[in-house]
Amino acid sequence: MIVPFVWLGIVALSAVGWGAALAARLREAEARRQADGAQRDALALRSAGRLYVEASRRSTREVYDALERALRSVANLDAVLIFEQRDEALHCVHARGAGGEYYEGLTLPIDGESLAARAAYRGCALTLVESSQALAPAHRWALSVPLACSRTDRVVAYVGASWTPDAAAASMLTCLLEDAAAALALARERERDRSEAIFDGLTGLLTPRAFRAEVRRHIERLSLVHGAGCCLWFVDTDEFKSVNDRLGHAAGDVALQGIAAVLRGQATGGMDIVARNGGDEFCVLLGESRKSVAVERAGRACAAVRVHDFCLGLRLTASIGVACFPSDALDGNMLLERADAAMYHAKHHGRDRVAFYLERDQLAVMR
Repeated sequence: MIVPFVWLGIVALSAVGWGAALAARLREAEARRQADGAQRDALALRSAGRLYVEASRRSTREVYDALERALRSVANLDAVLIFEQRDEALHCVHARGAGGEYYEGLTLPIDGESLAARAAYRGCALTLVESSQALAPAHRWALSVPLACSRTDRVVAYVGASWTPDAAAASMLTCLLEDAAAALALARERERDRSEAIFDGLTGLLTPRAFRAEVRRHIERLSLVHGAGCCLWFVDTDEFKSVNDRLGHAAGDVALQGIAAVLRGQATGGMDIVARNGGDEFCVLLGESRKSVAVERAGRACAAVRVHDFCLGLRLTASIGVACFPSDALDGNMLLERADAAMYHAKHHGRDRVAFYLERDQLAVMR
């Protein structure tokens, strides 16, 4: 017969062994849970990365949308806001969540005490410390991460919630925000490249390539509508070389900007397209289909150039050639060539005037 204390020893040893086994199983379970969580987080980051790359090929707006989707896959946030720097302030350009209409267009001083401003100014991620830093009284937790942080170009994201996420979720949100910075930089660079390919750096008008593409698309649309047409001006600044020779190229640039301003002023918004063709030449695609009206408007444009004050101590004039589709040309390339030929006809007949086509390809000049 085994004495009681022996039984007690056996029970105690069994309990110790069972407790150790249970603790080992719990540690294994926790390790598996952490490994599974880490794997899920890694998969989520890779998925978000793919979304960011695809969005960066399209626009910054698409990157902002992809970022918001990634954030909301982790936590049910009350607000997802993105601010961009303009001058010395942060302007909300993306606002989603409760009260989004309130945040849209919200302006924050860049040296202010809000969480978004502090993160943008410091160039590092910050979480809410004082309730006064929140952008809404209901936000008990908030995170702000800079997505671009040069001195003159800051972009910062702010996310807020009425509850406090656990440490793992907060860390994941931070990673998603920080990973979006590279995609945003790429999207903005691509937008700048596209803008430079479309708009002339000196005048802000369309470049020749972009203008020709626009003319081609416009005429393709008009070709589907019976009786539809359009007209084109080819504009050349008279004796422009003398401006550069007498006053220098900086003055020449001012003169070209002045010509561009005059042509924009003569254009009908939403209907006409103004472009710089290169050097001192410009083109205007008119939504107007009647040649008589296009010629009359070209005359007013000549007069506007003639009286414009370029602040250079001199006066400039322009010669304009007018051609119309489909009466003078059957496609975009021919339309440009015919308008160009008409412009040279105007220059050969005294400059500061308009030339256009009559029937049977005869050119006429309006003084």
